[in-house]
Amino acid sequence: MERISKRELHTVSTSRLCATPAQLIPNLILSGILDRTPSEMGLRRDWPRLVNYVLEACDHEWERRNLWNEGIKTKPSELFRRQIYVDFWYEKAGIELRHTVGVDNIMWESDYPHIAATYPRSWSFVEQTLVGVPDRSERGCCTRTR
Repeated sequence: MERISKRELHTVSTSRLCATPAQLIPNLILSGILDRTPSEMGLRRDWPRLVNYVLEACDHEWERRNLWNEGIKTKPSELFRRQIYVDFWYEKAGIELRHTVGVDNIMWESDYPHIAATYPRSWSFVEQTLVGVPDRSERGCCTRTR
């Protein structure tokens, strides 16, 4: 039997992380927790491009099933923009979809010290990812301090 290297194992492990937001966010929103508890929270590794799909699906279910009659009073995408923050580290697709998630709801991370981290070239990854983002206010998630 052929052994899988640590690098290959990590790659498989990192790739499956997209399943987490697809499960966690609908549970938070559709359980009514966010409507009942209006505090803010950050979700690590909930890439903006994946969240777009999840929010669209949650809004669809909310509208089709009249979930405001079941205690989920606020549209899921509105709850998300009001209370949840997500991060990115190199995903251009997520930044292109930033207006659906909410520009103010996106933060940058380097994922340091993990093997997938952008360190020590983090700022160049930020610059590459934000190519085409026109306005300083839309780059608020990435303010260079040094």
